[in-house]
Amino acid sequence: MSFQAYLDNIKAKTGKTPDDFRALAAQKGLTKYGDVLAWLKTDFGLGHGHANAIAQLLVNADKLEASPDDKLAAHFTGDKAKWREAYDAARNLRLFNQPQPNASILVSNSKALHLLSVLNTPERGTTQ
Repeated sequence: MSFQAYLDNIKAKTGKTPDDFRALAAQKGLTKYGDVLAWLKTDFGLGHGHANAIAQLLVNADKLEASPDDKLAAHFTGDKAKWREAYDAARNLRLFNQPQPNASILVSNSKALHLLSVLNTPERGTTQ
């Protein structure tokens, strides 16, 4: 089921859009994910999946609206920072056959990135 289908089902059940829920949550002063989730389940009878979809929209709206580059940069922080160079090298070599690779697919598999880092070594004769 697509995310839009979730939203359509929620509107069919409650008669409310995400913006309606945002306004109601603001009126109640709900800002924390757990509080919003419990409120949606209790007051609107939503199941966990549907309540979660709305709660994520309300509480994490700024993260959902981040650009692909911002999402990619956020992914390659901390312990994952070591993989950024291999990712960039693979993208520059166009191993993914896409001008702008889908970051959510590429960064989800660290084993593939490791393989790419091994393939992109001077002793294998490849360059950036």
